[in-house]
Amino acid sequence: MANPFSDLQTALSNLGIDFTLSGIILGAVLTIALLIIVVFVLDPKGKDQSGLTLMIAAGIGVAISTAVEWFPPWIIIFIALLLAFVIFNPFSSTRGK
Repeated sequence: MANPFSDLQTALSNLGIDFTLSGIILGAVLTIALLIIVVFVLDPKGKDQSGLTLMIAAGIGVAISTAVEWFPPWIIIFIALLLAFVIFNPFSSTRGK
């Protein structure tokens, strides 16, 4: 039985896009769609100021996109580095306060 996720990626790559790039595009579309759905379900009034809902939704989207092999492994490492950079914020100036 054929894998429908790779078939969808192949169909998109037949339009003239690279196979890896088509997987990244499909993964990004899935992640953004899940982001919108989860934000509306978990935080319908938009009162979550911590960004936890966005992190949960983005994590689920990236995890599913990686599980169906739309995202290459280096994207997970890149996202982890970006997340660590945002959390630790090495360029913030806290001296003198």
